[in-house]
Amino acid sequence: MMQQSVAPIQTRDRLLESAFSEFSEQGYYKTNVDTITRRAGVSHGTFYLYFKNKNELLKLVIQDLMQKIPGIVYRVTSPVNIQDMILTPELLPEFEQAIRIFVETLANASGLIKAFMQGMLQDRELFSFSIHLVRELASIFKMFVKTAQKQGRFRGCDATIIAEIMSICLSTSILMRATDIIAGNPETLARNIAGILYPALLFDQDRRFPARAKEETSAKKKKTSKALIEAAKHELAIHGYFDTKIAAIAKKAGLSRGTFYLYFKDKDEIIEAVFADMLSTLNPFRSGADDFFQGLDMSSIDDLIKINTVIIEVFDTPFNRALLQGTFCSERLSANYKRFIDIYSTPIIAKISMLQKVGKCQDVDPDIAAQIIQTTVSYTAFLRNLGIIMCTKREFAVNMAWFLYYFLNYPSGSALLR
Repeated sequence: MMQQSVAPIQTRDRLLESAFSEFSEQGYYKTNVDTITRRAGVSHGTFYLYFKNKNELLKLVIQDLMQKIPGIVYRVTSPVNIQDMILTPELLPEFEQAIRIFVETLANASGLIKAFMQGMLQDRELFSFSIHLVRELASIFKMFVKTAQKQGRFRGCDATIIAEIMSICLSTSILMRATDIIAGNPETLARNIAGILYPALLFDQDRRFPARAKEETSAKKKKTSKALIEAAKHELAIHGYFDTKIAAIAKKAGLSRGTFYLYFKDKDEIIEAVFADMLSTLNPFRSGADDFFQGLDMSSIDDLIKINTVIIEVFDTPFNRALLQGTFCSERLSANYKRFIDIYSTPIIAKISMLQKVGKCQDVDPDIAAQIIQTTVSYTAFLRNLGIIMCTKREFAVNMAWFLYYFLNYPSGSALLR
């Protein structure tokens, strides 16, 4: 009798452990019911006594991982009353320690997190679950933001949007480290994330913000290339990364499949071209990027809104999901995104270094902080387009501007855990 009551629990636990290992090692697409049951040493039919499909199992594995994170950083239902907690510089080490626990827990399961990202971009059920996770994490930050608003900060901002930006800053930084786009060990990453988030929750400087004034190919070859890129955008928006076919792209462009290969060697290469075309509107950043950033007044909300307005226009595209799928499922496209981060991080690094000379942004490494800022802004824009962050373009620009303002104008360093 004892064995009959315990055995089902043991079988279920074996399947959960097997799923954790399979998703971590093989990713979302190569993991299936057969590989999970084979590893667990149970029959295919036994799986369906406990789980509906692999997606349900992946959600449970992710939930189990999240519930291992102690403290106030993450709780499915937060039992901690922190609505009225007032943050001070003396609490910064505790805040960083909480961030470090979160980062280290997820960093140790980077393969699983990457698999979940792959699955969420392919499956609507997992996508909905990811929205739930973002909002649960944001609910913790929202309590702090509301307290900050009572003290006069984040004027005219939406606490929900600011909190979601913070949750994306934290979670996306971890994901980018898992894919080697952001460098640094978990401790270094946690220190820099804390150095970016904490000023937004603590900084209370009151001031007025003055407004500021606002290789060549033939024409035929450029026209053909542009037609293929536009056709690819159309197909990617409808079918996503995996189901978009080269033949369909060529047909949509009114060209032959053979013509496609005169311009692009495969699907990943044309997606790189789509991404480059998307970024071409960032010319102020690419052409004289250093001068452009050096000329911006980081204490001006108007200037920061200007930057974010440009960025959201770039990433507000119907083929976002396909680009994300490609980034997290193709090493080549992941490397392409890393190049984008590196290019646009350079002037941000210079700006942060300059600010550090006058006593600001003291608690971060300029290189890592620039990467975190880049991924936070671009992925919040991506996720707004996908419906995870629910706000208008203007609300995005304003709330992101305030988030960046508090970090960039934090007046002095604080004693972080080292």
